[in-house]
Amino acid sequence: MAGVRRKKTRRNKRPSTTTPGRALKRKAPKFIIRNKIISNNWDKKKTVKENFSDIGLALSSNKSIKIHRHGAPSSDSLEKMEVDQPLQSSKPTTKVVQELEMMAAQGSQTTRRHIAPGEVTFLMGLMDTHGDNYKAMARDKRNCYQQTAKELERKCKNLMKAVSDGIIHI
Repeated sequence: MAGVRRKKTRRNKRPSTTTPGRALKRKAPKFIIRNKIISNNWDKKKTVKENFSDIGLALSSNKSIKIHRHGAPSSDSLEKMEVDQPLQSSKPTTKVVQELEMMAAQGSQTTRRHIAPGEVTFLMGLMDTHGDNYKAMARDKRNCYQQTAKELERKCKNLMKAVSDGIIHI
């Protein structure tokens, strides 16, 4: 006669999982906030909805703007609507929203892509031979990566911009 344990292992083909893995999965954060301004003002004890309302942001953009879809708008309401005026919000702006608006007004800092030295010599050779004829560059036998005329045009323009900015010295 077979033992009880042997019968159970024969019946159950699924291996048992370890409980520490499940505990770690439960403790893992649901999402990560990458914005420093929002993460500094985030309260971990509150829910996501409460945090967004305290910060002054909308959790759902669809629910924040009320759109009535009960029929076609009348011509009177269309004439009254002015496009140039900004949308007036009912809630006063918070400190966090003002900081985010200032950050957005500054704009993003664009970083120029590094151009490899081999690519510089390749493009300069093509430009010396063909000038601005990008179709001829695309058909050239040195174009071993089979880059299209548009790709070569974009790369040549980026190269010339980097040369004029002083990033690359020829």
